[in-house]
Amino acid sequence: GCASASDVRRLLPEVAELVVKDGPREATVFAGDLTVSLRPEPVKVVDIVGAGDAFAAGFLASRWSGADLLEALAGGHRLAASVIASSHDNGWPSAPQPAASATTIAHLAEPLVAAVDHGGDSPC
Repeated sequence: GCASASDVRRLLPEVAELVVKDGPREATVFAGDLTVSLRPEPVKVVDIVGAGDAFAAGFLASRWSGADLLEALAGGHRLAASVIASSHDNGWPSAPQPAASATTIAHLAEPLVAAVDHGGDSPC
């Protein structure tokens, strides 16, 4: 099995920018020779449904607007936290996020990021 983000990276060395989420623990992004990790701020958990999708959306929106890797991880964690702390189907980030169409995000996602949550059904 995969015990760490580095284990996932070894499985996917060809991905230019790889984000590995591990639930409430830190997220790690690998880009070339860089490895950047960031733990999320603690949040009162109301409902975790959609947290991973929210993280991906926050990360991609941040990168799309020019954020560096650490800022993008923080953006992903912020949006995920807003979803986790809400009993609704969506959350609202504390800071305004740029608007982007689903088509734009999907187009950017292909070459930019492969997201793998190694806490679930992974190839490890």
